[in-house]
Amino acid sequence: MSVYKKLQEVAVELQNSPIKKSGKNKFAGFSYFELGDFLPTVNELMKQHGLNQYCSFTKELASLTITDVDDETQVVVTSPMVEISMKGANEIQNLGAVETYQRRYLYLAALGIVENDVADRTSHDKTKEKEPTIDPKQYKKAMQLFSEFGNQEQDLILKKYGVDRITLTTPQATLTKMINAMQKSIDKRKNDLPYPEAATTPKKEDMDLLKMVDKSKINDSDIPF
Repeated sequence: MSVYKKLQEVAVELQNSPIKKSGKNKFAGFSYFELGDFLPTVNELMKQHGLNQYCSFTKELASLTITDVDDETQVVVTSPMVEISMKGANEIQNLGAVETYQRRYLYLAALGIVENDVADRTSHDKTKEKEPTIDPKQYKKAMQLFSEFGNQEQDLILKKYGVDRITLTTPQATLTKMINAMQKSIDKRKNDLPYPEAATTPKKEDMDLLKMVDKSKINDSDIPF
């Protein structure tokens, strides 16, 4: 029996064994196989079918070599090495983490162990995040305030809050901050006008003061400030 046929039998028997996923990816929301979930069963099956396996590592490659102990034919599975940096870990601990991950993925590839498609799952989660998450009224208010600013000011606002534009998918917290900041800026502008309470209609006492100025009848004692 060839090494390939033996390996296939191991894969099928492993598939039918009651192994369970103990790993949890909280970010993407799925479970996965830890190395310890399946390796004891793999070791037993390899022994039963006359196969030997060992992992080796170089700076460039991680390798899993599976050898038929009867005729010494081999199957070699490889994966490019990468570096990781775990918070609070030293270089040896980081290296150990890389090698553990590599061993896990090498066995997954060699034995056809099916895992969740992380790329598709993560992409799906991002799509869900793009669904409307804010009140349309709040979005309308943000756009009304935004229109009060010139093009250059609008670019600065978007840059400050890290968004390309204001949409219904803009994060709630970000939109709230933008609305508050824009409203504050607009209020400040109004307060800086000569007649903050009514920019186009001065107060009666202000009009009287202007009339006095026009007629050159104003005295120092008449100035209210």
